[in-house]
Amino acid sequence: MPSKFILSACSLLLSIACLADNKRPVTIYVDADNTHTVASTESIVLGINAALADNRSINDDLEISLKVLDHRGNSARSKANFKRISNDPTAIAIYTGMHSPPLIKNRTFNNSLGIPIFVPWAAGGPITRLDDGTNFTFRLSIDDSQVGEKLIDFALNKLDCATPQLMLEDTGWGRSNQRSMTKALKDRGREPPKISWFGWDEKEASIRVKVDQIAASEPTCIMLVANASEGAKIVRVLHQHLPTVPIVSHWGITGSNFIEQLSPVAIEDPSLYVVQTCFAFTTSDQDDVHKQAAKTLLAIKPELKEAAALNAPVGFIHAYDLTRLMLQALASTDHDLEISALRDQLRQAMYRQFDYQGLIKNYTTVFTPNTQANDQGHEALSSENYCMAEYEGSRINIIEKAF
Repeated sequence: MPSKFILSACSLLLSIACLADNKRPVTIYVDADNTHTVASTESIVLGINAALADNRSINDDLEISLKVLDHRGNSARSKANFKRISNDPTAIAIYTGMHSPPLIKNRTFNNSLGIPIFVPWAAGGPITRLDDGTNFTFRLSIDDSQVGEKLIDFALNKLDCATPQLMLEDTGWGRSNQRSMTKALKDRGREPPKISWFGWDEKEASIRVKVDQIAASEPTCIMLVANASEGAKIVRVLHQHLPTVPIVSHWGITGSNFIEQLSPVAIEDPSLYVVQTCFAFTTSDQDDVHKQAAKTLLAIKPELKEAAALNAPVGFIHAYDLTRLMLQALASTDHDLEISALRDQLRQAMYRQFDYQGLIKNYTTVFTPNTQANDQGHEALSSENYCMAEYEGSRINIIEKAF
């Protein structure tokens, strides 16, 4: 991550002054894929930095810095990063990136470290559901245990799609969506869907074979769960082989250079719909909170002409709201505590009452402990906050009342 994207409450030049002010140094880490999905990681880091800039005085006895580690989409490397972070006596929190598989595979280990984990993108359902131990993972993003049903409803009710076909990434994220979408179809009296699986870095020739097989079943829409690289190949091939079949996509395609890999025709025909949370900087009705976040974003990244031009915008939007909440919770803790006690107090403070009008919604009671009766406790958002969107050139526009 280029240094211009990483700010801290005290710059290097001012660090001596900060120490003189007796500020306690704490570090926020980001463990994400900064090799294959750079846009999503950059967007998340920008959101954290903007929230820090807009709330600099809320924890004015702390020197907050931000460090980015690159797991390159590899679960083993992510686990090693978490272990390294746990050995840093200044580490106060870990933010994660867009990939669900590392968080699903390492879920028990990650939580055992006792460091609050904040998830502003990865959507895999199991991420916030811990079978045993204390849950340190808090998500402000889409949750696949809810979104699969919403994607199916959109396809059936808005697109009159009688026979959805699933094209899913063969990972924990894809399988999470398989379960939720298959259940949603069963609950609506529909037959189990046909499913085509693909892997990371799947070749276009292999995708063509899969699409030929899909075409033989005459689907009336495609439900796509893919990241940008594979998603672009799939959409290109679908446009060539099934040009009239609409595509209903999870948002993994928005995390990198998806649009740059497609022609305008391939985006618009067949119709391509992608799930988002219900705020975008293209929305015309914006209040002071939205305007302030956009202003701070442009101050941090002045090469942007406007906030709406940011790539992978949900990373910024979610990380901004989540960091504003985290900073409020951190302000209510005892900053003189030993680091492990401070981390646990921050975890408990995430259950407090908030009063924050955010980019997506007004946040009050945001998180509650998970129980058998309610496994949504560590989810800041619900299906009421999910919308569908369409591309207009490189920008994403929310479709109002999509669900």
